[in-house]
Amino acid sequence: MKTRIFLFLLVLTLIACDKMENNTQNGIQDYPMVVGSTWQYKYEAILNAVDTNDPYFLGIPDTQIWIVDVWVDKDTLFYDTVSTHKFMAKMDDSDEMMSHYMFKDDDGLKCFAYSNVGATPTILKGASFKPAIPSPFMNFHDLQIPVEKAPIYFETPPTLNVKLPLLSNSEWRFRDPSDDLYWQIDKRVVGYELLTLEGRTFLCYRIEYDYADHEAFENLRVTDWVSKEGLVKREVKSHLIFSYIIDGNEPAEFSNAEMTFILSLIDVNLKAEI
Repeated sequence: MKTRIFLFLLVLTLIACDKMENNTQNGIQDYPMVVGSTWQYKYEAILNAVDTNDPYFLGIPDTQIWIVDVWVDKDTLFYDTVSTHKFMAKMDDSDEMMSHYMFKDDDGLKCFAYSNVGATPTILKGASFKPAIPSPFMNFHDLQIPVEKAPIYFETPPTLNVKLPLLSNSEWRFRDPSDDLYWQIDKRVVGYELLTLEGRTFLCYRIEYDYADHEAFENLRVTDWVSKEGLVKREVKSHLIFSYIIDGNEPAEFSNAEMTFILSLIDVNLKAEI
């Protein structure tokens, strides 16, 4: 009996490995963009460690969890020539939203423009902290501004968010340095793995970000897991130093704050092309 169980598990393992090998060779050919498609994520913000003598600030550890809804809202035309798909994202029941205007060309999936609002994290004793609204295309340089003043920012040139087809050896320049944003960001596929979330298994490429030659991002680690269903998971790890003013007093500083942000897929509903 034990031999039969072992052989059965061995067969399942070989089938899974064969499936992964076939998908690795074929790659991800497309990214879902049909209007009406929806994704729902669990968003965890984890404060791993804090050094501070200020009694107002939260000690270690602390975790906050939100639900993030993402959907393809509509097709949007810019300058009568550039056709994009408007992706929207919002956190819990907030009225604040983020939008990204995406399109595809021969290189892959690109961001033409975005409109972004968010909140500065507040980490206080007995209070919650609220990070910026995440989205599958969130750029870690996006401006965080009040919702009533959120204009559309155009990417010049458009950023290549996902190279298509996405293969096991894919690597690409996500952002070149510019006058406004003077750092270079590259992306590369570093692995291929099965990721199981909420009882569903996804065949994913694991993508790492490289903030080249910029000491401000030395401790920043960003990893995406992307499948044919879109972004399945994102993990951001960073070491930060915060400074806040409380009740009109002088800023209180604390260092060695190890923050981890995890965006993980709960549900996905992809619409078919008509």
